[in-house]
Amino acid sequence: MTQQTHPMIAKAITHIIWSIEFFASLAPRLEFMRMPQWLEMQMKAAGMRPTMATDYRRVFYDVDFVESMTLYEVAGCIIHEILHCALLHNSRRGSRDPAIWGQAADYAINLVIDKIANVSLPQGVLLDHRFEGMSAEKIYDILVKEDETNGGMHSKGGQTMEGDLLPPDSSDPSQQNIDEQEWKAAVSHAANAAKSAGTMPGGLEELFEPLLKPKLPWRQILENFLNTPLPSDRSWSRANKRYLSRRLYLPTITYSMTGDLVDSVDTSGSMDDRMVQVVLDQVAYVTSIIKPKSTTLLQHDATITDVQTFDYNDEFPSGIKIHGRGGTNFIPVFEWVEENLDEPPSALILLTDGYGPWPVDPPDYPVLWILIDSPELEKDIPYGEVALIDSSQEHLG
Repeated sequence: MTQQTHPMIAKAITHIIWSIEFFASLAPRLEFMRMPQWLEMQMKAAGMRPTMATDYRRVFYDVDFVESMTLYEVAGCIIHEILHCALLHNSRRGSRDPAIWGQAADYAINLVIDKIANVSLPQGVLLDHRFEGMSAEKIYDILVKEDETNGGMHSKGGQTMEGDLLPPDSSDPSQQNIDEQEWKAAVSHAANAAKSAGTMPGGLEELFEPLLKPKLPWRQILENFLNTPLPSDRSWSRANKRYLSRRLYLPTITYSMTGDLVDSVDTSGSMDDRMVQVVLDQVAYVTSIIKPKSTTLLQHDATITDVQTFDYNDEFPSGIKIHGRGGTNFIPVFEWVEENLDEPPSALILLTDGYGPWPVDPPDYPVLWILIDSPELEKDIPYGEVALIDSSQEHLG
């Protein structure tokens, strides 16, 4: 029998979804459950107060702990657990001491939560402004050195929210990797949505920098981008069935990746025909899996030079004739989307070497820039996600 979610937890999740854009799509990824007896006993045996804990899929909460706090404090604790998952703190620990690593991770995220409006943290959490702007890894190194000097002061613990990092809920390493990749993709989309809306909480962008920078292979970034759509609407007219059995009334979140997809190819003189086809073949492969309602393939240099549209039954072309070879301007691409589509597309993918002007204001749909041989331009891309390609590492045939 599925347990009911505590009313205070339900109110706090609703508060987060409607007041903090970045966490709106991340909170529903987790299942919130009352702390099982085995975990409560385990924490007490280790000298810890049962509070909350997470394993990447679930957040366990102690009822007495929840009922001792205000709504804003409960919301702050939930965000604390979400950030542990989103920042992959379990995976990043490696062989580090679990107790000290947990404290380092807490210091890193609590400094950010402390700046978020409409949430707060309970008494006793780790909060030290000397660690401002530092990663959990850097904080850990400092704590270890202090432990060596002060006789294990940090390994003794004793703070609120201690021991809340549980092993991932899977004994299968491949499933753990899938969970991590899904969190990375979800965080990337949430961050880009919040940045586009101008609602990114202070300090979060720097905190997520190691994860948001595209260290993954470009093919993986493309697949994540298309397979993890942004929530397009949160509707209270239909309750989210996933939570109803626990008497948690949350809005239904609908997704838009089943709509139109636009692929734009820069056909200016600096682009290599063979490299363009390598990327388009990969786009075609992923598109064949997700099956958007339609796919539009634009070619452009300084203007739109060719337009092809395919519905979900059509095969994406295995070879295209390049039109253009003039200078580069991205503004006509965004103008074409605005003028020719009845609704914003599910996503826009731009394949380019990156040299050219683009609109100042971000669009209200997801954008992926696939930059070929232009890693130096990554920092200049003003919005959207970025994947980098080194053509010297690709088999061009």
